[in-house]
Amino acid sequence: MANTLSERLASFNVRSRTSDLEQLIVDVKAERDAQAAQHVGYRADALNFKLAEADRDEAAQKAERADRNAKALAAELEGLEAILLERRQNEKTAAIENQRKAVLAERDALAERIKTEWPALSEGMMALFDAIEANEAQLRAVGLGGDNAEAIARGLPGNWYHNGVPVKQFTKMQIPDWSGKQLAWPRPTPVFDHGAVMKQQRQLQMESAAKAAAQPSPYIWHRAKVSNGRPNSFRAKFRDGSTGVGQISNGESDIQIMPQEAERLNAIDGITVTKLAKAPEPVTSFRHPAA
Repeated sequence: MANTLSERLASFNVRSRTSDLEQLIVDVKAERDAQAAQHVGYRADALNFKLAEADRDEAAQKAERADRNAKALAAELEGLEAILLERRQNEKTAAIENQRKAVLAERDALAERIKTEWPALSEGMMALFDAIEANEAQLRAVGLGGDNAEAIARGLPGNWYHNGVPVKQFTKMQIPDWSGKQLAWPRPTPVFDHGAVMKQQRQLQMESAAKAAAQPSPYIWHRAKVSNGRPNSFRAKFRDGSTGVGQISNGESDIQIMPQEAERLNAIDGITVTKLAKAPEPVTSFRHPAA
């Protein structure tokens, strides 16, 4: 035998299934509406003076009982609907939380895939792009312009226009490096390091100077005696290491010249040049050319 509505309401608790709660609400609503309708009917009879007084009294009692039942059921209904609303909100919250956990788990799995798979994928793509561009350069070098390997593979014209509309090339895409601060593709163009170049040049100059210093100097110290009464020019190496043209006049001067220059000076009247055994003290009587 089926339980009455009162028994079902009495046995309902927080552990009852939501489906049972939903059906109970439907049945309570139906009974409340029925009791409300009975209240209206009995109240009409209770106020119908044409009926016998005993009948009107009975109708009034029934109207009062039906009204009381309708109100009691309405109160029960309010409580049941509040429970159902809370359950649905909890279920919605739980569903959202489960969805959030699932989405976060998927995100973390994708992040792990990116870390493990992307380096090989990007390097593979860029290696292929390198090969395509290298082959395209070789095609041009041997006079075979036109479609490159990518255009042939994709069935597109080599001018990269299709029906008058430009199409995108794989080799023209931009791929950021792992840090995102610069591009991995196209390959970065080496930046000209002026400081490094200057440092290298200075190093070469120092090495050249050291090498030159290790070689015997072609300039040899000579003592020139002049008595011809005029300035005489000569090409020499000066004490500051520079080379150039100097002048000697009457008197003695120690100069650093090549043997060929010594022979030339000796051939001039009034000049006698002799080779010195060692470098003299830094005192000269010739004039150094102005800078």
